[in-house]
Amino acid sequence: MLDQLWEVEIVLMFQNLGAWLDPIMLGASSFGYPLSYLTMVVIYWCVDSRLGRRFSLFLLFTGACGALLQLAIGSPRPYWIDSRIRLIGGKSSSFGMPSGHALSSLTWLLIAQSFKRWWVWFLMGTIVVMIGLSRVYLGVHFASQVVVGWMLSFVLLVMLYKFEEPISQWFQSKSFIMQLLYATVGLAAFLTMGWLASRSYVGHTLPSEWVDNAGRFLDSNDTFAPGIFERILTDAGAFFGCFYGILLIANHGGYDASGSVWARIGRLVFGIILASIILGGVFYIDGLLGLSDMEGGFGQFWLFTSNFLITIVFYYLIPFTFQRFRLAPRPSNFQSALVSSSSSAA
Repeated sequence: MLDQLWEVEIVLMFQNLGAWLDPIMLGASSFGYPLSYLTMVVIYWCVDSRLGRRFSLFLLFTGACGALLQLAIGSPRPYWIDSRIRLIGGKSSSFGMPSGHALSSLTWLLIAQSFKRWWVWFLMGTIVVMIGLSRVYLGVHFASQVVVGWMLSFVLLVMLYKFEEPISQWFQSKSFIMQLLYATVGLAAFLTMGWLASRSYVGHTLPSEWVDNAGRFLDSNDTFAPGIFERILTDAGAFFGCFYGILLIANHGGYDASGSVWARIGRLVFGIILASIILGGVFYIDGLLGLSDMEGGFGQFWLFTSNFLITIVFYYLIPFTFQRFRLAPRPSNFQSALVSSSSSAA
């Protein structure tokens, strides 16, 4: 409790620097979401497909791990426990330990590793630091939650470099059906862990202080329920949809983002148009039928399935369409997302 009160003072110290920092910190936080998600798609489609796969898989995997750990640990966010703390920006519907933004932020270092320029390392490192500081300033995370997120991300990044090549070689030695089977087993295991973590909150009453303070920033029709299973479904759907999409395009020979500048620009424009049509259709159906608002199993099924299918569209259907319309070449020697040999951006 004393440690928590000490950390409250750190958040207040940041926020007392002045409201002029609000737009700067909101901008820095956006590099965790949504800019990192936009970046991973642009890199995959138009810059370097291998870097895009690695960036996307690591970003979405750390996001899913963060959601699972937050649910398992159940630690409060700063604005839940002290009414003096301002919530700047959007409300947060999950627990706070570890910071999901900090956990995913080291994904930016994959860009620095690919380009191998000191100024890129400096820029990407600055983004990582600013993402973490912004989460404290915005009142959504304690400093310890950010530091733990960075530490876990560093461990996962080291594991990526150490085990990427042997795991990739082993995985690629399996048939396409076995690859899908292994991915499905991993999905089932992850969802089971998430469901078990969420069950620990059934019948559990959160501290009234958390509910009251968080309730100050909720809309009248919102419910304060950070222990629900739905967050796991969203992140699991996105990661495994990306993974399945990469497996599907690999089974068709892979995807190569090389080409002329005009070809890459054309790819981006066409991809945005195609994605807008598909996403618009999904959101229209969702709003028309109220699928996301449904309670129980069907609502959860739609939440997972919609995120799963959307990422398959981005990582399989749209790249496959690029190839069919000759906006992207078919690679002569496809290299898996997990192979650790170096590659620089084209």
